[in-house]
Amino acid sequence: MLAGVYQLTDFYVACQQDAALVWLVADRAREQAEAADDPYMIACSAWGMVQALRDSGRRDEALSLIDSGTTLLAPYVELDETPDDWRGITGALHAEGALAHSRRGRYGDAWSAWDRADGWARKLGRRSVTTATHATCCSRCGRRHQPVWRATYASCASVAA
Repeated sequence: MLAGVYQLTDFYVACQQDAALVWLVADRAREQAEAADDPYMIACSAWGMVQALRDSGRRDEALSLIDSGTTLLAPYVELDETPDDWRGITGALHAEGALAHSRRGRYGDAWSAWDRADGWARKLGRRSVTTATHATCCSRCGRRHQPVWRATYASCASVAA
């Protein structure tokens, strides 16, 4: 529960232009998710930390964290009883990977990550919203996007860059 509160707080502080505060909140979200031993919350907190790492130029660390998050969720996302949000955060992590690779000039890797994100978006369908990622996109540009990661980088990339 506390990890979720930190993640909501991260949505707010990400808009405040205070890098130290963003780092603090993202790190606390990760710590609480790991303490709760909740794979979904760990992946969600990884998504927030990936953005902080990527935006500070620590793209290799961001990519490593993306791999950890998607690997952690891999045993669950193909099971019918797994909630769609788990698939959504998997796709969102891959979309973050596409952005991190593209900012390094690794366009082949970026397109590969984008294709994985798009694959998850197609599985979930056009009406799917991943709650863990939705607020961030809206805080960047003020618009609603569905599915979030398919539109996030197409329409918000210039805002986030």
